[in-house]
Amino acid sequence: MLKVLNGFLLLVFCCAGNILAQTTRIDRARAVAYGRDAISSYHALFELFDHRYSMPVDSLEVYLGRAKQIAGDTAAEESKLYFQLVKLMVDNRSSQAESLIHRTDSILKAIRQKNMITDFEMRFLHFKAAALMRSGKYKEALSVYYSVLKMAEERRNVEFICASWNGVGWVHMEIGKHTEAISFLRKAIGIVPDTAFNGRPNVIYNNLAACFSTLGQYDSAMKYVQRAEKNAREVENLQLLANALAIKSDILKAKGANQAVIQCLNEMLDTRRKIGDVFYVVSDMYLLAQFYAESGDCSKGILICKDALELIKRYKIRAKEMIIREALALNYKACREYKLFGEEMEILGSLKDSVNRNASAEALAEMQAKYELEQKEEKIIRQELELSKRNYLMYGSFALLLMGVLVTFQYFRYYKHRSRTESVMAVNAAKDEERKRIAAELHDNIGTQLGFISRKIDMFKRSSEPVNTAESALLEEISVASRKTIGDLRETIWALKKEQVDFRDLADRLKLFFRRQFGEALNVKQEIVEDIRYDILLSPVESLNIFRIVQEALYNAALHAEADTVRLTAQADAGGSWSITIEDNGKGFDVLKVYEDHYGLVNMKERARESDLELTIKSVQGKGTVIGIMSKIAASEQYTSL
Repeated sequence: MLKVLNGFLLLVFCCAGNILAQTTRIDRARAVAYGRDAISSYHALFELFDHRYSMPVDSLEVYLGRAKQIAGDTAAEESKLYFQLVKLMVDNRSSQAESLIHRTDSILKAIRQKNMITDFEMRFLHFKAAALMRSGKYKEALSVYYSVLKMAEERRNVEFICASWNGVGWVHMEIGKHTEAISFLRKAIGIVPDTAFNGRPNVIYNNLAACFSTLGQYDSAMKYVQRAEKNAREVENLQLLANALAIKSDILKAKGANQAVIQCLNEMLDTRRKIGDVFYVVSDMYLLAQFYAESGDCSKGILICKDALELIKRYKIRAKEMIIREALALNYKACREYKLFGEEMEILGSLKDSVNRNASAEALAEMQAKYELEQKEEKIIRQELELSKRNYLMYGSFALLLMGVLVTFQYFRYYKHRSRTESVMAVNAAKDEERKRIAAELHDNIGTQLGFISRKIDMFKRSSEPVNTAESALLEEISVASRKTIGDLRETIWALKKEQVDFRDLADRLKLFFRRQFGEALNVKQEIVEDIRYDILLSPVESLNIFRIVQEALYNAALHAEADTVRLTAQADAGGSWSITIEDNGKGFDVLKVYEDHYGLVNMKERARESDLELTIKSVQGKGTVIGIMSKIAASEQYTSL
């Protein structure tokens, strides 16, 4: 029976090998792994595990099963740990990061209970740090990398000393501190020799190349990425090669070598297909499609996007659908197929709304992992900036703002005209339709152009062209104004697109703004209290006014209060009664005093009056400020109880 099973596995293996041939080293080890000599087969399987990043997950899982079968009950403790590590790596491409972290902690606990002194403890800790990085928990990941570093230094394990410094550098890359990342990565590169057969330096070369490319130092970036590419080709490490080609394409793109970029991206895509991981194949198809849109070869970009969508549908990898549809929309726009562009933008909007509705607070935090994609967008903008002029940026921004005002005014007049001539039901329908159209227009036109202007100005300020102090100050004012306008547009669009706003959704949005406002203020204790027991629906205008009032209150607390504790409270009870409170223990202010050139409090009161809300502002100098906003129902209940 065992011989029959082995023969069947060999048949499956050989068929898979013909379809998904990877490298000569893998093919050679694979042939030995399914030979008749059990000992040679066992060693060959461990060699295949070392090539895990150059093969499909399914193949790796088959090899793991084969190794367990050969080892049986006689497997050594270290071998069992290796099997567990390989299984984690298999699941790493499909399982949630939190699940992997929990399993890793259980294995580490077992190792410590047995008082085992083994390098696998460092291996599992290193895997845990990478999983924390995937879930956006950079502070926790950094702590684990330093723990591994301390352990490796005590044991004089050069491999993991190097790996730990590389991990520390990776954390700094992900949070945008590329200069600091370079210093840590150089520490790692100085520890181990540069040889093609030593995998760790090649990973670090790729990381260094990515950092230098982000900083615009393309010669240094090219030097390191060529080292990584050369070594990856020698050892036939397909994942390292694909990563190196992706970074190299960015550098070539910045240098304007478009034909070389296409060759680089196509080889990268072919390499990913050899690995067989569809998730990353789709990611690389996005990069290629995005480049076709930028270089004017949009028809090829459309075909690639459609192929990618077929893969997404076939393998149910919905996480990649949004970026592929973004690339498809860009290519439709580049080909001037505006109807199809509009249809894709509608689909994309629905996808984003679905994500916003279903995402938890932790999932929203993980969205910061899109940082790499934003970095690529910035590099594209840097190229476009060379073709732009300062006057175009300045006068163009004013023209766009003026056009936005005129468009908004025209739609407002149109709405008023409709409200006079139609019945109440028709008016309500027109309001809903017009609100959606305004939101789409603001998002697709004004929002996009404002974002373009803001990024252009930021890139111009970092360019090598000399700018005098007055011009620099003016550009900074325009940049700040455009960013604030973009933020206001996002909240306006969010409210306008909805027929009714759930109070819970509004509270979630306020919590996100609260975290963004005080996210980097380490000296401020941030408290959020939520007690929403019943569903309450608000009108779009009412929810927008509430958001703006709370936004102004939080802004004042951050800018003026000098508080060490800020609390946001959201409550909702039966009967439509709700309240939102912002408290701080800062220096307070005189609520009766009139502050010249400060209209925040006046605007808050005007918004509350417009939506028939109860606004209370209490402040004692030296003790803090409490700003409350509530429905009239809640206010009347409060007064009755008093």
